[in-house]
Amino acid sequence: MSAKNLNQNITKISDIEEHIRAFNERKRKLIEQNKLTVYDMISEIYNLENQALVDAVTAEHQLIEKLKSSGMTYEQIDELADSQDTETAGQTTFEF
Repeated sequence: MSAKNLNQNITKISDIEEHIRAFNERKRKLIEQNKLTVYDMISEIYNLENQALVDAVTAEHQLIEKLKSSGMTYEQIDELADSQDTETAGQTTFEF
């Protein structure tokens, strides 16, 4: 391999590394856009924003984790939520 070929390869490698950096930056921006889109979607579902949204999602996650640690499966939790929805349909107050 001649010095000329070596220099050409070094230049090609440098160009490829620059493209990789540019693609990684583009990827980072797309990931950030996706995070904002997901936040907006979840915010719309809960009708909450900022810390109130974080608190609601955290509380829900903790409740599900407690139910799972007591031995319930996701299917059982889902069935529980569905049965609660039908039992309380049309009810405006809850008795405890």
